[in-house]
Amino acid sequence: MSVVISDLPLLDCPFCGSQPEIRKRATVLIECKLCHAILIRMSIDEAVASWNRRPCTTVVTSTVVDTFNISARP
Repeated sequence: MSVVISDLPLLDCPFCGSQPEIRKRATVLIECKLCHAILIRMSIDEAVASWNRRPCTTVVTSTVVDTFNISARP
């Protein structure tokens, strides 16, 4: 039997933007209600932290040429 938990601050699904649902059994399962992306962890804290983690949004603008000061060949 699983228990649905609804009072935790979960970000929207990183794949489709829909709302997730969190369920507690022997493990903790977070599942998107629309695309069914699933994350399973052993604790609620670990599950929420993993679900809410997003990739770095910093854009790298330097190139190898810039970094090593290499002049472009004609």
